[in-house]
Amino acid sequence: EALIRQEEEALLVYRYESLLSEVNQILSTFDETVMRLRHEKALISVRVKTAELRHITQFEELQLLKEFEKRETGFTFKYKAKKKEKEEITVKLQEAGWALEQKDKEMARLLEQEKALHAALMSAVGENNKFKDFLLKVFRKKIKRAKRKVEVERGEAEDHNESEDSDSDYLSSSEEESESESGEFDDSTCPVGCDPALFDHVCEARERRLDMEELVGEERKQLEGMRRDLEALRKKAKTVESHVKTAQADLQAFQLKKQQRLNELNQVAVLNLHQLLHYGSGGACATSISPCLVFPASAHQRLLRRITELGTEKLREKRKYKEFRLQYVKLVRDRKELQRKVGELEGKANQAMILKFGRVVDLDRLEGLAVNHIVEQLRDKLKEFDCHAARETNTVEEKIQDERQRLKHGFQGNTQQLGKVFYLQGIKKQMEEKLNSRQQSLGTEATGGRGSSHLEPDERQRLLQLVTLQAGEVAALKEEVRVLSHKGGHILPPAQPPVLPSTPIL
Repeated sequence: EALIRQEEEALLVYRYESLLSEVNQILSTFDETVMRLRHEKALISVRVKTAELRHITQFEELQLLKEFEKRETGFTFKYKAKKKEKEEITVKLQEAGWALEQKDKEMARLLEQEKALHAALMSAVGENNKFKDFLLKVFRKKIKRAKRKVEVERGEAEDHNESEDSDSDYLSSSEEESESESGEFDDSTCPVGCDPALFDHVCEARERRLDMEELVGEERKQLEGMRRDLEALRKKAKTVESHVKTAQADLQAFQLKKQQRLNELNQVAVLNLHQLLHYGSGGACATSISPCLVFPASAHQRLLRRITELGTEKLREKRKYKEFRLQYVKLVRDRKELQRKVGELEGKANQAMILKFGRVVDLDRLEGLAVNHIVEQLRDKLKEFDCHAARETNTVEEKIQDERQRLKHGFQGNTQQLGKVFYLQGIKKQMEEKLNSRQQSLGTEATGGRGSSHLEPDERQRLLQLVTLQAGEVAALKEEVRVLSHKGGHILPPAQPPVLPSTPIL
């Protein structure tokens, strides 16, 4: 029984110790869990509080953004509208500029045609024609013509372009002078002694001139309207540009103001206890951190290192100061010594001048009064060379001008000779055509009847002589043109051969 009792006691002790160890283990586990949960609770509380603070900050930002939203939308819409209007006006300006450029080219082409018509008429009339004044009056006379119906946009009017007016002044002035001087004259009939073909040619040229004047007037009106529209577009573009800049400046000022208001909001910064270092008087811990400055720990470490570096730099600068001080003292001593030597040398120089000249003389002024003969000779030679070079230059320029005038006269003479050649070739062609037609008509008369056969030999002989004479003149002119062309330079034919009165053929 005692043995059984001992065994039971030992078993109870074992169970007791086992239960006690389990209870201790459970208690320790519970404590650890409680500590972990408490830590997690603290972290969660910090996060919740941070979230709440951030939520408050974001709510304040939202209120500000809602407050500025309507105004910002208005500024943005205004800026975009003005920018779009500017782009549209820019496109219109480009199109109007291109159209105006094309119209200017067309106007220039018409003016060139008008000048060419006037030059061709003057060439056809000739300088030595006794009916030149009458034909020019006929050409320049203004006559009433039916107005052509042309579709022209209304409201187009602007000042005349000075360049275009200067291009056509010679026609308008000549017309006014011809009208004032001509008085009343009959331009419907050709005067006695004047070539009818030339008179008809002048009348046709007058009709062409009137047509061209009408076209030029219409083109000028369209050009004036286009310039007025272009100028209005440019003024509008400047106004819209100023509006765009104003709208952009207003939008930027509004954005700046909004950002300033947002920057005024308080932001939350979470700090841990190990991040707080207080450097108070006497090392006492502060009861409040309101007057404290918050900055990173790396900046604090950098400031500490900078303190050490400044101490080192201070020692180095002190050593440099001592070295510079010693150098300064040495330089002052050397300067005094050099001043003493300079005083002694000046005294010796003054004594020498007194012994030689009897008084102290200014050496710089004395050197300036002395004449350097070599320099003067070189200056004289340079002047002579410049004069000689100027004379040679003038001589060469005169020779160049003479050669240019001679070449110009040669070109003019060659051009006149070529004009005569072309004119004689035309006469020859007319003669050949008339001769062939005359031969055909004479052959027909010979086969049909002998009523006028006694005129054939004389007329045929006269025609043959005339053709031979014209062929000789053409050959002589060709030879003269060949000789002139071998003298040098290119000889161009005239733009239009002169129209001279044709020789009547009997």
